[in-house]
Amino acid sequence: MKPTRRFQTACLLLSLLLGCGPSSVLGDNPPSARQTTVALPVRSASVTLISALPATSKGNDFPSSVVGVVGGKVRVAVSEDPIYVLDGDTSVGSVDLERSPFGIHPALVPDDPDGPFARAQRLGVRWHRGIYAYWIKIQPTEEDVRKGIFHWETTDGEWGAVPKSMNILANIGLPERLQDGPGPPGTPFRPPTTWKLNLPESAYVTFVKAVVERYDGDGKEDMPGLKVPVKYWQFENEPDGWGNRDWEGYAHLQELTYGTIKEACPEAKVLIGGQVGLAPDAFQQFFEPALRRLRGKSVDVFDFHWFGNAGRDGQLLEMLIKDTRARLDALGYAACPIWICETGTYSGQPGDEASPALPGAPPTPPMPPQSEREQAQDLVKRYTLALSMGVHKVFWAFGLMEGFQNDDGYFDHTGLIYDGRFDHDPPRGTPKLAYYSYAKMTRLLEGADWPRARRLDLGVGIYAFEVPKGQGTVTVLWGQ
Repeated sequence: MKPTRRFQTACLLLSLLLGCGPSSVLGDNPPSARQTTVALPVRSASVTLISALPATSKGNDFPSSVVGVVGGKVRVAVSEDPIYVLDGDTSVGSVDLERSPFGIHPALVPDDPDGPFARAQRLGVRWHRGIYAYWIKIQPTEEDVRKGIFHWETTDGEWGAVPKSMNILANIGLPERLQDGPGPPGTPFRPPTTWKLNLPESAYVTFVKAVVERYDGDGKEDMPGLKVPVKYWQFENEPDGWGNRDWEGYAHLQELTYGTIKEACPEAKVLIGGQVGLAPDAFQQFFEPALRRLRGKSVDVFDFHWFGNAGRDGQLLEMLIKDTRARLDALGYAACPIWICETGTYSGQPGDEASPALPGAPPTPPMPPQSEREQAQDLVKRYTLALSMGVHKVFWAFGLMEGFQNDDGYFDHTGLIYDGRFDHDPPRGTPKLAYYSYAKMTRLLEGADWPRARRLDLGVGIYAFEVPKGQGTVTVLWGQ
């Protein structure tokens, strides 16, 4: 379920209240001038320092140097620009794609002449979360439901194009089939306040079984030509959004959906709909009672979302992860991993110009401008913080290429490739600095042993995370 303009606006106002990042002149991407020198303990006689950001927009010029070690420590100048410190042999062999933490929502570029997922492959993206299997799209009429007619064109087109080097996280969505949902396509959107179906549950079960069976790759009623079987499913998205408090109705449908998916594909993993990360009481008011009702069952993965401005307080993210982990453990979900299926920040200035695509639409509230460099800094920090604290997967959103509602809103600026619409964009398809930073991050950190990551105490305001990789370690460093 994609957020509406009303929901976007509410989230953005909350993000402003919770802490805005530093503003900058658009297009100005100088390296950070504020530096602090730290003494980093290492094991080798020399280490390699690599900037997490390219020096220019060409993207192939990441400053690096080999530095000698004195007394078991290396002196490193730390700034807001993250750097990688490679200590020892960090090479690894083949990597289990399913274990990779690197995702994007969505990871496709529709008009790329090399194919929709060609750029994602070059970046090292291993997880795609994109189109939803909406019941209303696959069975748009009640006659389709009665006769068992399914329209697979859209899901076949996207999921069938995902290459073998990637995994799919698929969503099942049904807002138009709720009793107070938005109605058929084209009708004004009304945020749901209840999670009760307006069609028989037996029809919903038939729909879910058909979807899972088509994409599970077991050789039975599969989509022709499917390259990547879908083994991870998520039921809906941000069910606590818009102030919805019908946790009981959602818990019932989560349980029903979970059981149906497992019946069709026993090895599948099922995620609960992602928590709106900006709502500080979302877990207590919605997910906690829902999970109590589910009694430690019917959820294989918990998901929460994290947006906001660049430079947003990392301590707040750490607090949310720790709090969520403790609450899940107490509710009987100690074995349930945490994923962040949506996170991101923007470059440019959302809301500072009228939308050519939506004439007469109400304006998006203007937000502080952020440079490409600030976005790239924040991307590396978000991934590193989350993964070092036990989060299993992180998906940048929205998405690989800019473009969401095309109204100059927040999510029209979070992509890693320009779409050519706003803020004097360069030509469509031009990568941002964060695009190259994502590629460098996956090259240096894919195959790292994140469960053994540890945070180093190098002084106030210094973030340092050491993670084993191969026979050595990679440390990610930055300062406030």
